[in-house]
Amino acid sequence: MNLEKARGILFYLVCGFFLGILVDYLITLSVWLEMRVHLNQIVVVFSLLGGVIGFFYRKIRYAVFFLIEILTLIVAMLLGKVELFFYYVKEIFYLEIGVENIKLPTLLILLSINALFFVSYIASKMRKR
Repeated sequence: MNLEKARGILFYLVCGFFLGILVDYLITLSVWLEMRVHLNQIVVVFSLLGGVIGFFYRKIRYAVFFLIEILTLIVAMLLGKVELFFYYVKEIFYLEIGVENIKLPTLLILLSINALFFVSYIASKMRKR
């Protein structure tokens, strides 16, 4: 497997992760549905779906990541569930520390992922010229 394919799989895995979080935000609007479908199942399914898409789809669309991330943030703000994101990260990765201790590392990881994808986007635009 070459580096481009691995990068595409990783990119779409991250996109699937955020899409899974977004879908779970919307599922929490229905208590009945939230009790039957668990967060880990949703995020894993969407992440795996993203990985499969990344395996077969060669072109990386950076706008997809930024659009999904912005939609996730907007929905979280509108529903008042911004703090819930950190709890989701704790639950998804089975971390045994408190939610307050997860905030800073999670924000640093998100900032580095955004910076990495932004630099990759700029580099891909420079290569096309």
